[in-house]
Amino acid sequence: MKPSVVFHLVLLTILSTGILADIYMHNPRGSNNRLNSKNENTRNNNRMFDSQNNDAGGYLVGPNMFYYSQSLLQLEWTAQHACGPDNKAHCDLVIQYMCGPKVRDGARDEDNPALGNNDLIQQKNNNPDELLTNGDFKFGQHETPDYFQACDARERNKGLFTADQNLNNDVGARATRQNPGGTQRGFECPEERDYYPYWHPTPWKDIAVLVSSDSLCDYYKKQSQNVRSKNYCSSPNSNFRVDRNNWELPPFDAEFDQYNNRLSCESAGGKWQTYPAWGISPPDCQLAEWSRDNHLGNVRGTDTTATYLWILPDVSRDEDSKYENCALRIRYNISTSDYAPWGGVDSDDRMVDASLNGKEKSPVVNDPDLLLAGFNKTLAINTAQFGRTFEDRSHTFSIRSRHNTGIDSNARIYNLNVRGKRGNIVQAFPSVEYDFTPNDLRIKLKDYVHFQWTGSDNNPQNYDGEGKAGTDRSNIVQIKNNDGRGNVPSFISQDDVKTTDSVPVQTMFDPELAKEFAHLDQPTTFCASAQDTDCCKTYEQLENSNNRDNDDWNCNVLNAASPYFERPPVQFDKPAKYHYMSTRNNNFSNRSQKGTITVEPHIGWVAAAAIVVGSIAFLAAMIIAFGAWWAASHPGSAAANVFQRV
Repeated sequence: MKPSVVFHLVLLTILSTGILADIYMHNPRGSNNRLNSKNENTRNNNRMFDSQNNDAGGYLVGPNMFYYSQSLLQLEWTAQHACGPDNKAHCDLVIQYMCGPKVRDGARDEDNPALGNNDLIQQKNNNPDELLTNGDFKFGQHETPDYFQACDARERNKGLFTADQNLNNDVGARATRQNPGGTQRGFECPEERDYYPYWHPTPWKDIAVLVSSDSLCDYYKKQSQNVRSKNYCSSPNSNFRVDRNNWELPPFDAEFDQYNNRLSCESAGGKWQTYPAWGISPPDCQLAEWSRDNHLGNVRGTDTTATYLWILPDVSRDEDSKYENCALRIRYNISTSDYAPWGGVDSDDRMVDASLNGKEKSPVVNDPDLLLAGFNKTLAINTAQFGRTFEDRSHTFSIRSRHNTGIDSNARIYNLNVRGKRGNIVQAFPSVEYDFTPNDLRIKLKDYVHFQWTGSDNNPQNYDGEGKAGTDRSNIVQIKNNDGRGNVPSFISQDDVKTTDSVPVQTMFDPELAKEFAHLDQPTTFCASAQDTDCCKTYEQLENSNNRDNDDWNCNVLNAASPYFERPPVQFDKPAKYHYMSTRNNNFSNRSQKGTITVEPHIGWVAAAAIVVGSIAFLAAMIIAFGAWWAASHPGSAAANVFQRV
């Protein structure tokens, strides 16, 4: 039994309603705890983190993506229930990232052998960092075993409101109102997961907090670990020295990690240590986009799902290794209006805290019966879900410096990716079908676009789609006549034209680059016979095949390509609008994988000055016209005398 120290912290949480309110990340590809299994559902939803989502969600891991320092990445997600201001529910979304040498997807979707028994971490034959013969880590990991052990040892915050739930007091900060039994999922700390901003050090850096009410933005920014140090208890003889450059948190201390406040720590002979802030800008805080409840779709006023434009961290040349293994997470909270959880933070009202715990005191209890019109009615309330947090995380990616690109550090680089997975809309749901993202990208002259996408070869074999069963593939070709409604690509060069007539060709890329985007990394020679490999089958060879769609060397449907494609950032140097498509994913099961890039000219200083002068002249003309009208309609006025003299 851990020592009982009851203390009342400010309630650093969003108190959520008890409705399944899944969140699914679509760009970067959200895992929902999936790895590489061909199952229709997530095979192990305890593998890395506690998502609380439907097991059908998530994308399989593909070859890792990378993004350049300070490039712009459109994050994209769907959330099942209401969000945004003036809505039926209160919602906050917290977006964070972490990097570290042990961050990885893993090669197997099994539980890490350290799960459920901390002693196993020390046993060589149950090594959480076990390597396969090819050098890959066998098990996935974001947070470290030390971080989880500290969470398991540390007394939970007993000042928090837990309604009528009975929490397990023998599992430390693993027990929360949402997770009363302390179930372990990966090396995530449940208390940290359910409450934000957290009061002890965490490995996560804050990107943004999207809120229903911006009245809390100042509080969130000040409490973020980006700018505020956090505390923990350790041995007074500890020789741990903070090295934020290596993303290192304090090692597990079996004797002192159990104490969660200065008083109990120092009373036990420990030292109340300060872990410094990350030393980066506070998180962006802004109103969330409005979306309706009971819906996984677009947000109000747009034709897209919820998005956030992330400017990636500034990575110098000597920091590439530091950012080689990173992960992104988004947490989603929807809140009840049955009581005021923030009373003690932003008003003088009483706060809902531990003083209201227990069935007799709690403002909400499990499945209460109410007398309505002489009949009992049972309300479907689960108080374990009145503090509900949902989560999704990306697969591993890298953030790299620009030092080998020749691109100026001040130049804008936009990331253009592919979201979605194989299958028709029902099979893919609650994930989405293929599309480019951003779907309608607007850039300025001389900006760069970094084209890159990834996918898997392990989607369920019976899911609809073109090409080899189970595979994700995409390419880019400009649409004929640059018509965004069309479904036929332009010719890449005059060599493709079968007549002597002059036919418009693609202008989005130069011919050689256009070939790469259309053909990808497939072989560039045709097979001499149907039995040959490492070549593209001819039309005749494919016509005589019994399994054309699944032929590995059917380059027509991109079967010979990798699911991953990337090319160095492309600079667009003339104003234009380009409509493009994928030749493969454009049929009944995925009707329109199309996108648009609009290149807008910069407004030069001469044009800007002309606009200012014109605006001033227009305003002056309006004033004179109004004065003339007033003088004409009021003959004896001062204005009339002025205009008479003029």
